[in-house]
Amino acid sequence: EPLVSVVPHDGSTRTIDLITWNEVQDLPTVGEGEPYREAQLGDSREQMMFQKRGMWIGLTLEMIRMNDLTRVREVPRKLMRAAMRTRSATLASIWTQNGGVGPALSDGKALFHLDHANLGTEAFSHNAWSAVRQRAFKQTEPGSGKRLGYMPEYLLIPVDLLETALTVFGYGAGDVGKPTTGGTAQEVNIYALAENRPKIIPVPEWLDATDWAWMVNKRFVPAIQMGFANVPNGGKHPTPEIFTADGNTEGLSFSNDTVPIKIRDWFGVGVATSLGVGKQNVA
Repeated sequence: EPLVSVVPHDGSTRTIDLITWNEVQDLPTVGEGEPYREAQLGDSREQMMFQKRGMWIGLTLEMIRMNDLTRVREVPRKLMRAAMRTRSATLASIWTQNGGVGPALSDGKALFHLDHANLGTEAFSHNAWSAVRQRAFKQTEPGSGKRLGYMPEYLLIPVDLLETALTVFGYGAGDVGKPTTGGTAQEVNIYALAENRPKIIPVPEWLDATDWAWMVNKRFVPAIQMGFANVPNGGKHPTPEIFTADGNTEGLSFSNDTVPIKIRDWFGVGVATSLGVGKQNVA
């Protein structure tokens, strides 16, 4: 959720255009009595499609009559957990599809591409993180030609790299500096400072033990976006919808003495821009 912006829509489940406006160039000086010049404002458009997901589990009358409350209570929990993991897997696949370079964008290039200045091959390390910070900062804004000017605030990793990341970013007690090469003395670790330390997010679905990724804050660059059918106003991640049909004269309750519990999660996931997001496909 910290990585993804939830966009508003018209209340239907038609395909959504994810529009990213180009930046405006520096404001020119306006002399006394002179007219203002009109800014040239272009945009890029990607698309996001809704997909409905769900399933149901039946509780028999015998389970309920025998007061098997433990099993009954677990059913909606398991369904909800499955929905959350499905959202996670759908988002995680953005970084792994097409051989690890992500989906194709409207410019005909993959999300992670050398021309987008967001693709590398360095294994994760202190120096590699320093390099991607500079790479993100130097990304060029369409329209203005200016540098993006933002540093990554999130590190996405397989769990195999978690302890390495904790060490690189100076987590722990006592002396949390950066060990020097071949010695025990400590150097200053700039990433141990709160303002420089990113949020580490281990991604359960990533099986490659070496590839990793980064993102800037979504408030500055909303690169990854979602839309939910039941939240047309956007702005928040809703819980999936849970339904039951427990009338004795309806459906499975009538024909099978079974109370169905259904979960529905109707959402779309899309990439709006290649700015502010990057990938390291380690050779």
